[in-house]
Amino acid sequence: PTNSLERVYAVLVLLFAMVTFSSFISSITQSMSYLRSINAHITAQEALLQRYLAQHNISPKLVNRVWHYLHQRSVVNASAIRTKEPQVPSLALLPRSMVMELRHEAFQPVLDKHPLFHHYGDLEPLAMRQICHSALTEQSLLIKQELFGAGKGESLSMFFVMEGCMEYPLPCKCAVPAARTRPGGGSADAVKESSTLTPSALKNELSFQYLLGAAAKMDEPSRREPESVDTVDPGEWACEAALWSDTLQLCSPFIAHQRSEVLLVNTAKFAEIIARDEHTCVHVARYADTFT
Repeated sequence: PTNSLERVYAVLVLLFAMVTFSSFISSITQSMSYLRSINAHITAQEALLQRYLAQHNISPKLVNRVWHYLHQRSVVNASAIRTKEPQVPSLALLPRSMVMELRHEAFQPVLDKHPLFHHYGDLEPLAMRQICHSALTEQSLLIKQELFGAGKGESLSMFFVMEGCMEYPLPCKCAVPAARTRPGGGSADAVKESSTLTPSALKNELSFQYLLGAAAKMDEPSRREPESVDTVDPGEWACEAALWSDTLQLCSPFIAHQRSEVLLVNTAKFAEIIARDEHTCVHVARYADTFT
């Protein structure tokens, strides 16, 4: 600088550069500290899990499965997972009527795939809004993640597959004829002639009759080796029998063949809402009697 004006300009540029550079360095340092704290927490959790597996003498095969699953869960793209209502705090600020309308528009198309829910929504639209608001829960599943279990006392719910694919391992050779024949008699062809269900609903109807009847045929442990799997694809449902029976036991859990999104129907809430209207409750009871 050759004069006072240029000197002032140079000083201001230097001050601006120092402030900008300091802010840039500060943001980088803060980001590094945050990443370091996250990595420290993850490392501590992994060390704790490793100590637990070692102290309890877990087999190497099961240890590898545990680490593989946890690694898959940590690397999954969070943006690919369906956003759930509890993850959006702003929805809690909306009035209850608006939240009910949101859930109705979000879940009604899924339930409409089932003939019962489709016709019930036409007869009782207000009750269907209550079902969408109070009786439905979304759940995300990673590859090979299990839904429900095969043990006694496991709480089961009817569910719809919105995305992905769920598999049900058939436990033995008797699963094929059991899945093709209704326990009350009649072949699959006879069911097709008399039923008003859609093809996807018919497939699930036969599969669920297997869930109810095939377990009684497995007397020998040697016959429990899986032969094949039955699949539940988007737009289909499973475990409808949970809505109409007091007890229901699966022979094996449902397993996500790929990253999947399912919609669970709470049995107790569903029954409570249905029982509020005596007229339509009679029609639903007739359907339940026909189903079982």
